[in-house]
Amino acid sequence: MHSSYVAKKQERRFDEIMQAARDVFVQKGYFAATTRDIAELLNIKPGSLYYYIDSKESALVEICRRAGRQFTRNMEALLARSDPVDDLIREGIRNHLLNNRAHLVFHFVFSPRELPASVRKELNRMAQSYQRQWEDLFERGVRDGCLRPDLDTGTAAVALLAMCNGSVEWYQRRTPAAVTGIAGEFADCFLQGVLSVPHARDRT
Repeated sequence: MHSSYVAKKQERRFDEIMQAARDVFVQKGYFAATTRDIAELLNIKPGSLYYYIDSKESALVEICRRAGRQFTRNMEALLARSDPVDDLIREGIRNHLLNNRAHLVFHFVFSPRELPASVRKELNRMAQSYQRQWEDLFERGVRDGCLRPDLDTGTAAVALLAMCNGSVEWYQRRTPAAVTGIAGEFADCFLQGVLSVPHARDRT
């Protein structure tokens, strides 16, 4: 009982440290941030921090891993549902933007040289798996007739992720409610296009 309590307490503390590290990286930028900044935000001595992380690089690695796991878990939950595919795509975009906001697009997108090669490979595998999950969702939509039959699902997945990832700096400081609204606009653009219906018909 006691060991379980201690383990849970340490896990909560580690979560707090990861949140503080994310906040410091956002406020100061990863390159300017230090472990002392993280400790000061938590109101603890730097020496106490080293029980959990030995450098800002190790914090970055853990943040990236957590982000990758959260992205894939969100998509696993969507793929397990039988809702209309267009609704799932909308929710997937919303999940992605909100998760991007929390995790700064995997950090390693912007700081790849700060991660060990082995970790970069691990995170790249996560990113590839996540992209494949989107492809699976699009393929379901093609089979169901929700999406057009000639859709290149690989290209669609790359396009959607590029749209979401490329905008994170623009919306990262907005409220969750505002980000949810942006996600809806993104979903409309992605699913419905930007041409008016009459104009689109004239081109066919």
